[in-house]
Amino acid sequence: MGKLRLFHVYYMEADGDYTSKTIAADEAKALYAEFPRGEIISYIGYKNTADLLSYLFGENVPFSTGETFDVEDGDTMLVCTLKQRYQGNHRLRPKEVLTLADVKLHRVDYKAPREEGL
Repeated sequence: MGKLRLFHVYYMEADGDYTSKTIAADEAKALYAEFPRGEIISYIGYKNTADLLSYLFGENVPFSTGETFDVEDGDTMLVCTLKQRYQGNHRLRPKEVLTLADVKLHRVDYKAPREEGL
């Protein structure tokens, strides 16, 4: 088992295989509970998203800016995305307080590419 990495956007920059599945809030909470706290890394770049996840998990999820995103073989990502960012051609103003009704939660499992010859 790798680390659990928390994101507010899909991050798929590294080569490899990603398996993504939309999950319910109770599944996200159970996933979070599977990982030791030292194996959970937050890349949540919006305070309102960090606050919502803190509420869901019952403990502080740090708000993080400017960190380099990193994934390793076997990592799992929990991605919290807004359901609606635009209305027509107009970008919606971010809410100060999000609810679970405002977001979609996704589990993304990452497998690094195998080196040739192995």
